Amino acid sequence: MDTRIGSRKDILIQLLMTGRLLLLLIPPPNVTGVLHMGHTLNETVQDILVRKARMSGFNACWVPGSDHASIATEAKVVQMLKEKGIDKNKIGHGKNF
Repeated sequence: MDTRIGSRKDILIQLLMTGRLLLLLIPPPNVTGVLHMGHTLNETVQDILVRKARMSGFNACWVPGSDHASIATEAKVVQMLKEKGIDKNKIGHGKNF
């Protein structure tokens, strides 16, 4: 592997080209603050997969992900707005509330 790589993108491209890369995204924290056994199981399975891949010679990258649906986040924000007497349908982008 070339040691004169200039960016993270270049590193990722080289790793992808070797065919020895495992990339796992860690889901974001639960906005509701309620954790359950499913969270524990998910993290445990991911940990096992990353450790096994590394022991098998893969370049394993376990990175924080992003909330792709934001359903729980929206529910919390709507609840917060209701507590303040604000209807989410009456506000828009760029308006202060």
